[in-house]
Amino acid sequence: GIRWALDGQTLKANSLPECGTSAVVVRASYSRIVGGKDAITGAWPWQVSLQLGRSHQHVCGASIISDWWLISAAHCFGTYKYVHQWKPDSWTVVRDIDALIIHENYSNINNDVALLRVDKAIEFGENIRPVCLPSQGEAVENTWKGCHVTGWGRMEKGTSAHILQEAAVNIIPTATCQQPDWYGRLVNENMVCAGFAGGGIDACQGDSGGPLSCRHKHTERFYLVGLVSWGQGCAERFRPGVYTRTSNYINWINKKTSRFSGDVSYLTNSGKY
Repeated sequence: GIRWALDGQTLKANSLPECGTSAVVVRASYSRIVGGKDAITGAWPWQVSLQLGRSHQHVCGASIISDWWLISAAHCFGTYKYVHQWKPDSWTVVRDIDALIIHENYSNINNDVALLRVDKAIEFGENIRPVCLPSQGEAVENTWKGCHVTGWGRMEKGTSAHILQEAAVNIIPTATCQQPDWYGRLVNENMVCAGFAGGGIDACQGDSGGPLSCRHKHTERFYLVGLVSWGQGCAERFRPGVYTRTSNYINWINKKTSRFSGDVSYLTNSGKY
């Protein structure tokens, strides 16, 4: 089945880190994930690589939201297009997935969200931490700063990244993204557009399901504002990346995860600043 792995060294679980914090200072990097900038180890401790079986074929990205749960895009779990062979580092931690929950109303690009439960609790440490979740219905515009998209997907020349790539992106107002010469009515209120009007910086194939991580304006913590979902091409003009708007799915996440045993305190506490 699908496995997940991530960059990070585990410390003893008795000192649980706060969500959305990193041991590394993340500075704005206006480079391309399509052609990108290597992320420093530990900069994005909630980033996960979803992989198929023993071959370690990277399929999609995901994020840690608690010690038992990951979140990704629903479209990752259909037909697989292999991106690249993934080589684990000495600090890589691997888990199997023992439950997959795809949104009941997922179709094509709508409700593109899925939850994955790991078979053994994640031990948090310096380089393995959960991302914070926004509050249900929390506005995207004027709430966040310093947004970054991260992943191991395809870069500028079509090659795949073996080192996690990061790029700073701007949230684009939904009204702008719905203009006829942009995406029109394809974009709805369950989505977030992020990137640049002129293109040049974007997520690409293989980044799907991974995080759009943004700092809350009143705190330095990172929140999971979006999940890499879809886009026309990669980094094209007036075709920014479109992300699943996480804040519209918090009630759904809490409802689904509460049916399972395991500590999901991170899910309920992460909204407090």
